[in-house]
Amino acid sequence: MHPAHSSTPRTRRRAGGSPRQRPRLVGWPVAAVLVAFGASTLLSRPAPSTTTPLPPDLVVVVADDLGWEDLLAVHTPNIDALASGARLFSRHYVDPAGAPTRFALHFGAYGARVGLGDELGPSDSSPGTARISVCEALRLSDYASSSFGPWALTSDADALPLEGPRLHGFEHVLAGSSIGIDAANGETQTNWEQIDDGRATPSTRYTSDVIANAFEFRWSQTASSTRPRLAFVNFTTPAAPFTAPPANLLPGGYPTPTTDRERLEASVVALDAAIGRVLAAVDLAHTVVVLTSDGGTSSLAPPPSAWFQGYGGTAFEGGVRVPLIVAGAGVVPGWTHRPTHAVDIAVTLLALGGRPLPPVGFEDGVAFAAELTGGTSARPPVVSLAFTPNGPGAPLEQRWCVADALGNKLVFDGVQERLFDLQSDPFEFAPTIVTGPGANAIADGLRAFKTGLLP
Repeated sequence: MHPAHSSTPRTRRRAGGSPRQRPRLVGWPVAAVLVAFGASTLLSRPAPSTTTPLPPDLVVVVADDLGWEDLLAVHTPNIDALASGARLFSRHYVDPAGAPTRFALHFGAYGARVGLGDELGPSDSSPGTARISVCEALRLSDYASSSFGPWALTSDADALPLEGPRLHGFEHVLAGSSIGIDAANGETQTNWEQIDDGRATPSTRYTSDVIANAFEFRWSQTASSTRPRLAFVNFTTPAAPFTAPPANLLPGGYPTPTTDRERLEASVVALDAAIGRVLAAVDLAHTVVVLTSDGGTSSLAPPPSAWFQGYGGTAFEGGVRVPLIVAGAGVVPGWTHRPTHAVDIAVTLLALGGRPLPPVGFEDGVAFAAELTGGTSARPPVVSLAFTPNGPGAPLEQRWCVADALGNKLVFDGVQERLFDLQSDPFEFAPTIVTGPGANAIADGLRAFKTGLLP
C-alpha cells in the first residue's frame, strides 16, 4: 500500500530500555569501542583529457539506528576492514530522532531551525524546501549525484512525495523510499514500496540487498565518467521493523533469529555484507567514504550489554552517540576525540569537493576536513534535540543534550536536567542533578549555548 492511501501516522516511536547483564561481545574489538567512549592532502583522480585534477568521489553510507554496541555484538568484517584504515570519530553525535539527523546530513543545519524535531507524519510538510542541499552545492562543481534508500524528509502533504531527493539536486534516486520502512502501515524489510526515479513499485526483496544492488549498478554505469561522483547510500536497517534477512544474505549455518534483538543482530550481519559490496565497487584511492548512522540502537531491542542509561529516542549517549568512520583518498587513519555532529558532514563534503560554503544555510556545521589529514580544529559544543510536534510554536515535549570538548554534557530527558562528566563517567551513571539556572556554572554555560542557538 502506498503511504498516501492511509491516514495512519507514520512515526517510529521508541521506548526506554533497562540495564541487563553484559555478555561477552564478539564483533568489533572491545578496546576500540572503549577508546571511543574514553573508558580506556587529498589524492585526486585525473581526468582523461586534462591536467586539471578532479576532486574525489564522495560516498556517504548511512545506517538506520546502528549503535556502537551493535558493532560489538556480531562479526562485521567489512566495516572492520574499512575502520582499520580510517579516521574514527569517537564523539560523533546525532539527534534523538532520525528525520532531524537526516536533515542535518543534507543541509548542515539543525532540524529545529525549520521546525523539524521528530519523524515526519502524513500531514507534515517537507522541511528545507527553500534551502540549498549539499548535493545542489556540489553540482556546481559538476558532481554527478545519486541517492539510494530512504530520503526520510518527504511526507504525504507534499505535492511530489516521491521526488524529495530529486527536488534537492540528486539526478537519480534508486531503491528509494520516502520515509523508510512504514511499519505503521504494515511494511517490513521484505515488503515495502520501492521508488526508482519517481516510480513506485512494491518490493518483496530484502531492503539492504536491493539498495546494494542499485548502488553497484549505478556506480558501474558511471565508471568511465569524467565527472566526480556523489552518492548517499541510505540503508533502512538495523532499525525497526526488525525483519530477519533471508538465509542467503547470512553466513552459512547462521541461527534462525527468534527475538527482536536477534533479528536486529542478524540485520547488522546482512548490512555489513551490503556495505562490503558498496566498498568493493569503489576505488578508495580516489574516493572518500563516510560511514555513519542516523541514530543509536533502537530502544525496542536494546543490546544485552546495556552500557547506557538510554538508547534510541533519548538524548543519552546510547541514543545520540554513533559511529563515524571516514576512509579513502588522503585520509590519515587514527582517532579524533573532539565532538562532531551530523551537521558537520555536509560542510566537510563541500570542503572535500572544493566548494565554498553557500552564502546562506549550512550555519551549524563545522568541517572536520583538517582531522582527515591528521590535523586538528576547534568546534563549539554540539546540540542534539528532539521535540514534538513538528512545526513552529512551543513543543509539547522535548529531549535534548549539549556536549562540549571537555567532556561536559547537559541532558534534558523531558523531566529534569542532568549534568555528566563524560571523562570520568562515559556511560552516564553518576550525574550531577541540575534543578535550573544558577544551580551549576557549567550547566548554565551549556544551557545558554543551546538557548542562544536554538531557543
